[in-house]
Amino acid sequence: MTLRARLAAEWLIIALFSSVLVIILLLGGFTQRLDNLVYDVGLSFQSIAPSDEIIVIAIDEPSLDAQGSWPWSREAYVPLLDNLGKAGAGAVAFDILFTEPQNESLRGDPAGTGVVNADAALAEAMARNGNVVAAMQFLRPGSNGQEQDRLSPVSPIAQAAAATGHVELITDNDTVVRRVALCLDKTADRETPHLMVAALNHSRRSKGETASNPHCDMPYAMPFLPAAAFRTTSFSSAANGEIPASFFRDKIVLVGATAAGLGDQHRVPAVQGEASPGIIVMANALNALIQDRFITPAPTWAQLVMALLPLWLLLALLWRARPRTVFVAALILLALTLFLSLALLQLQLWFAPVATIIALILVYPLWGWRRLQAASDYMGRELDRMDDGAAEVPIIDRQFRPADIVTEQAEKLASAIARLRDMRRFVSNTVASLPDPMVVVDEDRHIVMANQDAEDMLGSDLNDADLRERLRILTRADSQEPLIEYLNSDAKSEDEESIFEFRTRQDQHFAMRRSAVLSSTSERLGTIFYFADITDIRRADREREEVLQLLSHDMRGPQAAILALLDQNRANTPEALRNRIVRQARRTLSLADNFVDIARMTAQPFTPEDVLFGDLVAEASEDLWPMASARNIRFEVDDRSDAAFVAGERASLSRTFVNLFDNAVKYSPDGGTIRVRLDRIVIDKVAYVRCVIEDEGKGIDKPIMERLFTAFASTQEKNKASKVSGVGLGLHYVQTVILRHGGEISADNAESGGACFTLLLPMLDEELLEEE
Repeated sequence: MTLRARLAAEWLIIALFSSVLVIILLLGGFTQRLDNLVYDVGLSFQSIAPSDEIIVIAIDEPSLDAQGSWPWSREAYVPLLDNLGKAGAGAVAFDILFTEPQNESLRGDPAGTGVVNADAALAEAMARNGNVVAAMQFLRPGSNGQEQDRLSPVSPIAQAAAATGHVELITDNDTVVRRVALCLDKTADRETPHLMVAALNHSRRSKGETASNPHCDMPYAMPFLPAAAFRTTSFSSAANGEIPASFFRDKIVLVGATAAGLGDQHRVPAVQGEASPGIIVMANALNALIQDRFITPAPTWAQLVMALLPLWLLLALLWRARPRTVFVAALILLALTLFLSLALLQLQLWFAPVATIIALILVYPLWGWRRLQAASDYMGRELDRMDDGAAEVPIIDRQFRPADIVTEQAEKLASAIARLRDMRRFVSNTVASLPDPMVVVDEDRHIVMANQDAEDMLGSDLNDADLRERLRILTRADSQEPLIEYLNSDAKSEDEESIFEFRTRQDQHFAMRRSAVLSSTSERLGTIFYFADITDIRRADREREEVLQLLSHDMRGPQAAILALLDQNRANTPEALRNRIVRQARRTLSLADNFVDIARMTAQPFTPEDVLFGDLVAEASEDLWPMASARNIRFEVDDRSDAAFVAGERASLSRTFVNLFDNAVKYSPDGGTIRVRLDRIVIDKVAYVRCVIEDEGKGIDKPIMERLFTAFASTQEKNKASKVSGVGLGLHYVQTVILRHGGEISADNAESGGACFTLLLPMLDEELLEEE
């Protein structure tokens, strides 16, 4: 797996893990405590003013001193209600439960000779006031297996009250009150509004205004103001008529305990972190109702979008940006997430940010760890591969002491970099020391490396120079077009290793060869061009051609003239002398032809054609038939080659068999037989056609057997049977032709005493024959 693929897999796993983590934390409420801390801090920035409609009558310590110990007789509330009724209060809400009947002894009658019904007295006062809202609550669990029981005020008070409302508050898992249920659907037949909703609706209806109708399916979070923010008076002062009536006119009066000893204290999200009396919590709920300042949580889909968006932005940066940029971006995203939550809170919308903050804090080091691990594994693997595939070049092998894995890999990396520097120096020195000009070009044929010989040839300042332009300046006009075509040809063509020759304006000859530069993954990086100065070689070729012309024309001409003169003066020349002169002239012509053919074969490319092997033997025997018949020598051919074809140059092969048959005729006795056998043979799974030529002469002397096929080898003695001697060049020509065709030739003496020559030539189709 490549490093990119490994990192992509790691990134995808981290992205899925972190996204699922955010969803679980957010929907599961696992970060509620931390979110509440952010919420509480955000509330401290809320700018909300207390409503002028709200008046708090506090049952405080001075009131307890004046009225006596708690609980009070319900008659104690009668003067307060009468004063508030006279003052024209819009609504009076009691945050006090009157759920149990209360009868008290008559004042001044310790013996208990009479009792007074305190509930009736309070009910009568409430009826006279007409704007009193009483409190009720739910008991959980309820009796007889019910979920809850409804605990309402005693009957006289309930009947006298203008409205009834519950006083339940919602306490979070950190025991802090942040929300309130504005209505509860706790029974099957009706909804019960909160005490503050009931008080506000009664006040508005009395003024002819529209009543509030809150939803019961969600709790409402509210901003909090301290107790000092609301207009407050002591219960004893209000009951004694010490407060002007105008203070209460058209106001919503909340009556409740504020004295610390009465126990109605709740933790609220105040900056001071102190407990707040329940009546102040009620006042904050009423204040939010009046000003419509309740804080509602964002919809679930919006919460998920706002929670995941910063995470996905960071994940995208993890893949694309630098580590330092990612670190700064992570800090910015953390701040923006927190700022977004606080800003939305000012707009009465709550977004819980802690799940996102946790994910952002986790993702950055987690990605750093996994990326470092992936890079470490990849680097270690590649360094090991570099060590395993290191070229055997004379560079220093730097040793290092083993340490922890990171230090070890760092030292390996430093060693690899040093080796690359050494390798680069080695390559540069090697290129500089090459005996011929050499350049390395990129895919655009711009030079990226060159040695000094190349600069001497193409000019200085070759770095990033266009090789085509430099060669166009150097070469002759007739060489430019094919040269540029060669340079621009497809580097992946089959003639990658082909050689291109061109001439310069100074009449120098160069042979140019190219080689691809490939990466470890076989991707082409560029091309190496080598230039070999072959001026001397081409000069030698011209001189050789001149010599060959001399041999083929100037030496053949006199011999042909001799033969022509002898033919014209046949009557004036003795027969024996004429035959000897003709024979020597023809030998000279044959010697010149063999020499020229050998020289040209070494210089010209092999250009084969399909040749029927049996035809070569038949044609050669026909050419030698006049000479053989003159001495009563016959050819006996046994052709078992089954029409085998060979790939060869017909002219040279035909001349080869003529030379062999000529030798056989020369060294055979008069009336002898030359036996020729053709067949097929398989050697190392390669099919050959074989020719065996055997004469009846005296054979080959052992001293000359080892150098039989070398140029100008001769027996240096006359064959009495044939009355001719050998010159040695013909067999050298035969061997040259056979080797040029990929075959073999050998010579030996037959059991009958004559010479035996064996030729092997590869068959054209290389058909595998069954071995005998």
